[in-house]
Formats: sequence, C-alpha cells, structure tokens
Amino acid sequence: MQLDLYVPSGHKKPLPLVIFVHGGAWERGSHRNYRPAAIAFAKRGFATATVEYRLAGEAMFPAAIYDVKASIRWLRANSEKYHLDPERFGITGGSAGGNIAVLTAVTFGDARFEGPANHLDQSSKIQCVVSMYGPMGWTSWTWSNAKLESPLRNETLPDFHIANGAHLPLLLFLNEWDHREYRNWGPDTMDLLKTLGKADRAQLTLIDAPHGFINFLPHQVIAIILNDSLGSISKQESIPPNRERTKPNKTALSNPLPLRSRGRRVRRNLNLNRRGALSSGCQAFDVELNRFG
Repeated sequence: MQLDLYVPSGHKKPLPLVIFVHGGAWERGSHRNYRPAAIAFAKRGFATATVEYRLAGEAMFPAAIYDVKASIRWLRANSEKYHLDPERFGITGGSAGGNIAVLTAVTFGDARFEGPANHLDQSSKIQCVVSMYGPMGWTSWTWSNAKLESPLRNETLPDFHIANGAHLPLLLFLNEWDHREYRNWGPDTMDLLKTLGKADRAQLTLIDAPHGFINFLPHQVIAIILNDSLGSISKQESIPPNRERTKPNKTALSNPLPLRSRGRRVRRNLNLNRRGALSSGCQAFDVELNRFG
C-alpha cells in the first residue's frame, strides 16, 4: 500500500493536512489520479497526501476503510517528521472516493473499521470532510457483495452511520449541478442532519461542472474551492447557518475547457511528475506502507 505526501518547501510550522481519496466506482483508479490536485493544493500552503486502498476486485468492504485509516494513523505517527498538525487533518474524495472519505470520518471510534495494520496507538480521527459528488445513501453491490438493505450493505452507507449516532466531523458536499436531482449524494444527508438537529455540521454547495470535475477542471481552481472550504471549517466547531447553496457556483467554469481536451490540457499545464513537484515549491515523498502490520 502506498501514499504520496506533498509539503510546501521550506515550511517550519506544523501544517494542516488534506488527504485525497480517489474515485472509480470502488473498482478501479489509483491514488496518483489526484496528484495534480494535491500538488496544486500544496502550493497554497497545505500538506497533502494521496492514499491507496484495495479495490473491490482485490478485497471486499471494509478493506478500503482499513487502508485509508492505516494511512491516517501513519501520517499522525510521522507528523513531527513531516511537520504536520495532527489536530488539523481533513479528507476529501470524489465519487466513490467521497463515499470512502465520509465513511472513514464517521466510523471513527468504531473498532470494527480500524483494521489490523500498524500504529493502532494513533488516532484515525478526521476534523473535516469534503465529499465531491460522493454517494451517501447507496453503493455498488460489487464492493460488499451484499443485497440492498442488508445489514452489511447498510454499513457501506454514511447516511446509515449518521442516522445511528456516528461521530460527525464538519462536512461539506460539493456536488455537480447537472446531477442535482441525485438526492442521495448529499441533499438527503442534509435533511437527515436537520432532523437530528445537526444542520450546523454540514454544508451543500453545487458546482457548475460535470461528474468527476476534479479530473476535468484546472486543478488550481479546485484547490481554491477546497482551500476556502477546508480552511474555513477546520477552524470552527460548526458551520454558519444558511450555507446550503441551491444554485451552482459558476466560478469553477471560468474559461472552461472543451470536454474532450480537458484532461490533455490540464496535464500540459501542470507538472505531474515528482520532478515537477520538487521544482515548483513542493517536496514529494513516496511512502510504502505495510497494510497488514
């Protein structure tokens, strides 16, 4: 199991950390998919990490949660070495990665989801979460091999854990405008939190962009959006009221790229390799973890 860690060059004080969890329908993808976003975010003064987890074809749920939490514990255990602030860990992910990010956060304190890996003396607690178009009320059966509404399938749903009194860090949903009718990607969770009297713990914002926008839009723009969100909510114990936005945030599509050329254009404009990260104000560390301890 691997993670890539990026930190701004020359920093001395402990930095807040943003952990990126890739998507891919729980079945595919790589932690390196979010390397451009992680580098862009590190340029704005955050430490960032992109983490690997076992896919559905390698191991069934909750192996992915075990792996992400193992990475969090490793990062805390090495926070002094890399100048990370262990009290300011945020996590974000897109699509299936958004689901995993929220699950990782809300299952804090539940020993069933910690797994057998190293550094069990360290906390896997997350202070704030940003879910980008991540499903909260459904998951693919291929991840758990369980039927709908079965006890095991329910455990894959953040809404199930939240409804049953799970730990709840500050939570932001960034959803795409063209799928705004998909209520189980965040809106139903907002309603659930209102019912539970915890509406001040979450915020919903719609972005005028397609599903997977972190892969298509210039990563500097995504970094700005996440920076504003994580930077503000990580310093508070609640989110100010009336922050649920039902109209799209169009700032993300200033100078949009044609869909077919977005990926190529972004890759040309950014230094995606390790040498590029090192030459652009970031230090990069490739870490190999032992997932089984």
